[in-house]
Amino acid sequence: MTRGRTDEQANDLSRQTSVFATLAYCYSHGLFDSGSSLTALAPEACLWSGDADELRARFPHATEAEIAALAHDYAEENRRLKKHLDKGGDMQGWFQGMVVQARKEVTERELEDEADGGGDGDVDME
Repeated sequence: MTRGRTDEQANDLSRQTSVFATLAYCYSHGLFDSGSSLTALAPEACLWSGDADELRARFPHATEAEIAALAHDYAEENRRLKKHLDKGGDMQGWFQGMVVQARKEVTERELEDEADGGGDGDVDME
């Protein structure tokens, strides 16, 4: 149970997140297939380094004001993510569970589409 929720309730809430929608989209479009250079990053791997030069390299046409705004946003995201990581909860386990669930749901949807004779395999991004 998570904060008084059953596992099923927690899973339902996880399925409503942008993380889950992104994972499902990537799996349904083959972006994480073997041989792909893309992979789902664990939460702790998503922390920004804090180096504004990294942002300048990623966004070479951005103004210094835009770089400063991005740096501020990324630092705030780091703060929020670190807060969750430091709580001692099993964020890695939660994330891996979402990866498994997204892959499973996409596979099931594809099998249903094949059985129904079609479908484009797209995942609705709301």
